[in-house]
Amino acid sequence: MTTRTRRDPNAEPIADPDAAREAALKLLERTRRTRIDLERRLLRYPCSYMVYSAAFTALPRDVRGAILGRVWDVLSGRDASPKYARLSEADRRAVVGILRETLPDLPGDFGATAQ
Repeated sequence: MTTRTRRDPNAEPIADPDAAREAALKLLERTRRTRIDLERRLLRYPCSYMVYSAAFTALPRDVRGAILGRVWDVLSGRDASPKYARLSEADRRAVVGILRETLPDLPGDFGATAQ
């Protein structure tokens, strides 16, 4: 049995869905505070797992820094755009804490004022 993603019907099929599921769960276990929440969204805290990917790590340092700066703008409330209003203060603080604990090469001052 093979499975295609819903987002990209032209994607390569997943040859072993059980192995893929197991790998995804291992990725989610990177921090004890990450939980699956199927009632509201897949991940309990609203931050993409892609920040842990090899593709993100391979980005040039200045590009990664710009992306993380943008993430900080949203999490700190500096960017108060209506599209981010759904992020609670508690979720914002939790994401900052998770990133500070688990993301290698995170700028030392990231989230310093959020704690």
